[in-house]
Amino acid sequence: MKQEEKYIGYLRYSGKPVKDGILGARKSAEVLIGFDKILRHFLLKEDPKLKNFDFEIPVKIQKGSWEMCIPEAVDIFFVGKTLATIYGAETVRQAAKDGVLETGLAKDIRKTFRATLKSIQWIIRAIKHNEGFITKNQLKHCYVEQTQEGTLMIFKNKKGDILKVPEQYRHLIATCPKGLFSQNAKIIQEDTKMEIGIYGEEEKTFISNKEKHIFFKRRDTNRSISETTISKPHALLEFKDEEPVELEGEVIKVTKSEVQILYKESKISCKPKSGSLAEFRNSLISQEEGYTFSRVKIEGMIKRYSGSRELTNPQIIFSDITSLPRPG
Repeated sequence: MKQEEKYIGYLRYSGKPVKDGILGARKSAEVLIGFDKILRHFLLKEDPKLKNFDFEIPVKIQKGSWEMCIPEAVDIFFVGKTLATIYGAETVRQAAKDGVLETGLAKDIRKTFRATLKSIQWIIRAIKHNEGFITKNQLKHCYVEQTQEGTLMIFKNKKGDILKVPEQYRHLIATCPKGLFSQNAKIIQEDTKMEIGIYGEEEKTFISNKEKHIFFKRRDTNRSISETTISKPHALLEFKDEEPVELEGEVIKVTKSEVQILYKESKISCKPKSGSLAEFRNSLISQEEGYTFSRVKIEGMIKRYSGSRELTNPQIIFSDITSLPRPG
């Protein structure tokens, strides 16, 4: 089977620094979280019904590049959900019988992902052309051209170059958070480029090292907090073992099995009481400009012992995490 038949599209890093397909554990984690955030933002614009599903993005390593691929059998990598649970079993059965998933609630999820990747490509092109995020005022005063293919917005940059963008992307351009691409763009190095493509289509979209500053917001509050040396007594030492707690803090790190929050200048390890951490992903990833992770309220129970051994730093076994707005 050809590669184009296996995957819908991809995000790829290529160049000398990743010639052996190695990006590094920390950078890989940042890229995965960042691309998840980008996909989720545009997927929900394309189809709001997908709001409550979680997914894992396969990572493919090959000589000369490091890439994340969205498979054609996209429903198989939903975490805990399938097309039937999202759209309704009977609807999907009928659509499968007809051989298509294209209309109404049975909208083809593959087409949704393709449309999402195409939206991402157009937004990146528009930002690159403008050498910055396009303002609402620019959108308001851009020229419009009617063609047989549809309505096009015409943007002229400082150099006088013209870019024509389909009108359907107006709202996406207007509402794109300025920090949305920051996490993925900031790891681009010299002789490295980031590419987003759709298999079966020739048009690719790139961000180079010279262009990354357009997308990369240097303020990264979460990182500066997580790398701070903390010497005060651990904040959870005031609580008893198995005592119920409800605390507020900043998320500073997320792994597959636990989340770390900053509470009263202490790093606190938190693990779900049951299920997967992926269930809480929407609460952990910040939607606020300039932030990677959220400020959260966490509800759970203190864990001070592992068997008969007392833990140096108590943990929280949580039942719920809710994202909170930051003050000010």
